[in-house]
Amino acid sequence: MSILTKQCLIGFIAAPVPRPKSTEQGATRVQVRLRLPHWRRNPGGTFTPLKDTYCTLVAFDDVAQELYGRFTKGDKIIAAGVVRTSDEDRDGRAGPREQFVAYHVGHDAVRTRYVVDRPRVQAETLGLPVAAVGL
Repeated sequence: MSILTKQCLIGFIAAPVPRPKSTEQGATRVQVRLRLPHWRRNPGGTFTPLKDTYCTLVAFDDVAQELYGRFTKGDKIIAAGVVRTSDEDRDGRAGPREQFVAYHVGHDAVRTRYVVDRPRVQAETLGLPVAAVGL
């Protein structure tokens, strides 16, 4: 069995996350602008910052709701999904444009401090002795 992979995007949310909107098909949609930093590794092991680029990230339904509810401008985000190219002229710009359609989003655990709230599991449910719970 092969490992399922998707494209991944790592960057910072560059503008406030707008309220979700509904599509013509009734899906929930959020579109945000991401800043993607670039670096060049030097021979001595140091890094030189290069010019940042920007891209559009689009999320639908549950992912859109999570993006709106949990992220804000400046957050470092990791997203998995696909790049979609279209020639549509939605905002007055002609020519092809790319959007990253996110199927999964999350904060970068290295740069984000947070607490994970998990439901407490009963020892009997797992078939473990009571002393083993919480290890």
